[in-house]
Amino acid sequence: MAVIKRYDFSALSAMCVDDSDFFLEVFTDVLGAFGVKRVTSADSAEAALEKLEQANPDIVFIDWEMAHDTCEDFLRAVRQNPKHPFRTIPIILVTGYTEIKRIHLARDLGINEFIVKPISAKNLHARLVKLIENPRKFYMSRTYFGPDRRRRQVELDFQDRRAK
Repeated sequence: MAVIKRYDFSALSAMCVDDSDFFLEVFTDVLGAFGVKRVTSADSAEAALEKLEQANPDIVFIDWEMAHDTCEDFLRAVRQNPKHPFRTIPIILVTGYTEIKRIHLARDLGINEFIVKPISAKNLHARLVKLIENPRKFYMSRTYFGPDRRRRQVELDFQDRRAK
Protein backbone atom coordinates (compact mmCIF):
# COMPACT_ATOMS: atom_id res chain seq x y z
CA MET A 1 0.00 0.00 0.00
CA ALA A 2 1.31 3.44 -0.96
CA VAL A 3 2.24 5.84 1.80
CA ILE A 4 0.20 9.03 1.72
CA LYS A 5 2.40 12.04 2.34
CA ARG A 6 1.13 14.51 4.86
CA TYR A 7 1.27 18.21 4.12
CA ASP A 8 -0.01 21.16 6.07
CA PHE A 9 -2.53 22.72 3.68
CA SER A 10 -3.87 25.20 6.27
CA ALA A 11 -2.23 28.18 4.56
CA LEU A 12 -3.53 27.14 1.14
CA SER A 13 -6.36 29.15 -0.42
CA ALA A 14 -8.43 27.60 -3.20
CA MET A 15 -11.14 28.61 -5.66
CA CYS A 16 -13.64 26.04 -6.93
CA VAL A 17 -15.60 26.83 -10.09
CA ASP A 18 -18.59 24.69 -11.00
CA ASP A 19 -22.26 25.31 -11.69
CA SER A 20 -23.29 22.42 -9.43
CA ASP A 21 -23.94 23.46 -5.83
CA PHE A 22 -23.59 19.82 -4.78
CA PHE A 23 -20.15 19.52 -6.39
CA LEU A 24 -18.99 22.81 -4.83
CA GLU A 25 -20.11 21.59 -1.40
CA VAL A 26 -18.37 18.23 -1.80
CA PHE A 27 -15.20 19.89 -3.05
CA THR A 28 -15.20 22.40 -0.19
CA ASP A 29 -15.72 19.59 2.33
CA VAL A 30 -12.87 17.49 0.91
CA LEU A 31 -10.49 20.45 0.81
CA GLY A 32 -11.53 21.33 4.38
CA ALA A 33 -10.74 17.77 5.46
CA PHE A 34 -7.22 18.30 4.06
CA GLY A 35 -6.92 21.43 6.21
CA VAL A 36 -7.57 24.08 3.53
CA LYS A 37 -9.21 26.92 5.46
CA ARG A 38 -10.17 29.36 2.68
CA VAL A 39 -12.22 28.08 -0.26
CA THR A 40 -14.01 30.50 -2.57
CA SER A 41 -16.75 29.19 -4.83
CA ALA A 42 -17.98 30.47 -8.18
CA ASP A 43 -20.71 29.06 -10.41
CA SER A 44 -19.24 30.21 -13.74
CA ALA A 45 -15.98 31.22 -15.37
CA GLU A 46 -17.25 34.80 -15.51
CA ALA A 47 -18.02 34.84 -11.77
CA ALA A 48 -14.61 33.29 -11.04
CA LEU A 49 -12.84 36.01 -13.03
CA GLU A 50 -14.74 38.66 -11.07
CA LYS A 51 -13.85 37.07 -7.71
CA LEU A 52 -10.26 36.11 -8.51
CA GLU A 53 -8.44 39.22 -7.35
CA GLN A 54 -10.41 39.59 -4.12
CA ALA A 55 -10.20 35.88 -3.25
CA ASN A 56 -6.48 35.71 -4.09
CA PRO A 57 -6.41 31.90 -4.28
CA ASP A 58 -3.26 29.79 -4.51
CA ILE A 59 -4.96 27.26 -6.78
CA VAL A 60 -8.09 27.04 -8.96
CA PHE A 61 -10.21 23.93 -9.55
CA ILE A 62 -12.57 24.39 -12.48
CA ASP A 63 -15.20 22.31 -14.25
CA TRP A 64 -14.97 22.09 -18.03
CA GLU A 65 -18.58 22.74 -19.00
CA MET A 66 -20.98 24.92 -17.05
CA ALA A 67 -24.42 26.30 -17.85
CA HIS A 68 -23.25 29.75 -18.97
CA ASP A 69 -19.64 29.27 -20.06
CA THR A 70 -16.70 26.89 -20.06
CA CYS A 71 -13.28 26.44 -18.54
CA GLU A 72 -11.96 27.49 -21.93
CA ASP A 73 -13.25 31.03 -21.34
CA PHE A 74 -11.48 31.22 -17.99
CA LEU A 75 -8.20 29.81 -19.32
CA ARG A 76 -8.14 32.19 -22.28
CA ALA A 77 -8.81 35.19 -20.01
CA VAL A 78 -6.11 34.24 -17.49
CA ARG A 79 -3.35 32.57 -19.48
CA GLN A 80 -3.47 34.64 -22.68
CA ASN A 81 -3.46 38.05 -21.01
CA PRO A 82 0.20 39.00 -20.38
CA LYS A 83 -0.89 41.49 -17.71
CA HIS A 84 -3.24 39.21 -15.77
CA PRO A 85 -2.05 39.06 -12.14
CA PHE A 86 -2.94 35.35 -11.85
CA ARG A 87 -1.44 34.24 -15.14
CA THR A 88 0.73 31.56 -13.52
CA ILE A 89 -1.74 30.29 -10.92
CA PRO A 90 -2.05 26.48 -10.89
CA ILE A 91 -5.35 25.51 -12.53
CA ILE A 92 -6.72 22.00 -12.21
CA LEU A 93 -9.47 20.93 -14.58
CA VAL A 94 -12.15 18.78 -12.95
CA THR A 95 -14.27 17.13 -15.61
CA GLY A 96 -16.45 14.25 -16.61
CA TYR A 97 -15.53 14.83 -20.24
CA THR A 98 -12.49 12.68 -20.92
CA GLU A 99 -12.31 12.69 -24.69
CA ILE A 100 -8.67 13.02 -25.74
CA LYS A 101 -9.57 16.02 -27.92
CA ARG A 102 -10.84 17.96 -24.88
CA ILE A 103 -7.89 16.95 -22.73
CA HIS A 104 -5.47 18.15 -25.43
CA LEU A 105 -7.39 21.41 -25.80
CA ALA A 106 -7.27 22.01 -22.04
CA ARG A 107 -3.56 21.22 -22.01
CA ASP A 108 -2.95 23.58 -24.92
CA LEU A 109 -4.89 26.33 -23.12
CA GLY A 110 -2.62 26.03 -20.08
CA ILE A 111 -4.20 23.65 -17.59
CA ASN A 112 -1.74 22.31 -14.99
CA GLU A 113 -3.49 19.05 -14.12
CA PHE A 114 -6.85 17.39 -14.46
CA ILE A 115 -9.07 15.18 -12.33
CA VAL A 116 -11.85 13.02 -13.74
CA LYS A 117 -15.28 13.21 -12.10
CA PRO A 118 -16.51 11.79 -9.90
CA ILE A 119 -13.67 13.02 -7.73
CA SER A 120 -12.17 11.06 -4.89
CA ALA A 121 -10.28 12.47 -1.93
CA LYS A 122 -7.33 10.27 -2.92
CA ASN A 123 -7.12 11.72 -6.47
CA LEU A 124 -7.55 15.28 -5.24
CA HIS A 125 -4.83 14.83 -2.64
CA ALA A 126 -2.53 13.25 -5.25
CA ARG A 127 -2.91 16.28 -7.54
CA LEU A 128 -2.16 18.71 -4.71
CA VAL A 129 0.94 16.73 -3.76
CA LYS A 130 2.02 16.57 -7.42
CA LEU A 131 1.79 20.37 -7.71
CA ILE A 132 3.93 20.75 -4.58
CA GLU A 133 6.54 18.13 -5.37
CA ASN A 134 6.75 18.56 -9.13
CA PRO A 135 5.93 22.15 -10.05
CA ARG A 136 6.09 22.66 -13.78
CA LYS A 137 7.89 25.62 -15.29
CA PHE A 138 5.88 28.05 -17.36
CA TYR A 139 6.79 28.59 -20.99
CA MET A 140 5.86 31.24 -23.47
CA SER A 141 5.98 30.98 -27.22
CA ARG A 142 4.24 32.78 -30.03
CA THR A 143 1.22 30.47 -29.70
CA TYR A 144 1.32 29.22 -26.09
CA PHE A 145 1.68 30.38 -22.52
CA GLY A 146 1.34 27.93 -19.66
CA PRO A 147 2.97 25.11 -17.77
CA ASP A 148 5.35 22.76 -19.52
CA ARG A 149 3.14 20.33 -21.45
CA ARG A 150 5.71 17.54 -21.58
CA ARG A 151 4.91 14.67 -19.23
CA ARG A 152 7.42 12.03 -20.21
CA GLN A 153 11.18 12.15 -19.88
CA VAL A 154 12.45 10.73 -23.16
CA GLU A 155 16.01 9.55 -23.48
CA LEU A 156 17.51 10.67 -26.75
CA ASP A 157 20.14 8.57 -28.45
CA PHE A 158 22.31 11.14 -30.17
CA GLN A 159 25.63 12.85 -29.88
CA ASP A 160 25.38 16.36 -28.42
CA ARG A 161 27.16 18.62 -30.90
CA ARG A 162 26.22 21.95 -29.34
CA ALA A 163 29.07 24.33 -28.63
CA LYS A 164 30.10 24.40 -25.01
